[in-house]
Amino acid sequence: KEVILVITDAKGQTICLQLTANKLGCTPLDAYKALHGKLVSGQVYQLVKPIDGIQTGYYIYEREEKAMLVFCRAGMDEDEGEICLSKEVIRVHLDFKDYFVGTEMKVRVE
Repeated sequence: KEVILVITDAKGQTICLQLTANKLGCTPLDAYKALHGKLVSGQVYQLVKPIDGIQTGYYIYEREEKAMLVFCRAGMDEDEGEICLSKEVIRVHLDFKDYFVGTEMKVRVE
């Protein structure tokens, strides 16, 4: 909902900048999504159209590698009962990003 930046220049002077939804006109996360497309690391997306041999389902966005988007298939952590990363990694071209629809689910990606 907000981002606080502490900036120190070469002379050692520090300023604090607070960016909120009121100041930006949207949340910082929405601003990030608008700048970087709609994909955010750790967010779970639903693939709604198959891509070649890749079946529809839930995938976790990890990163972008040049023109390729890297996802892993979402799994279920049996101990915790939460969505988690699986070992199945897929790479799809940036042209297919609109095949993925965002969900409210998130996981931690390191």
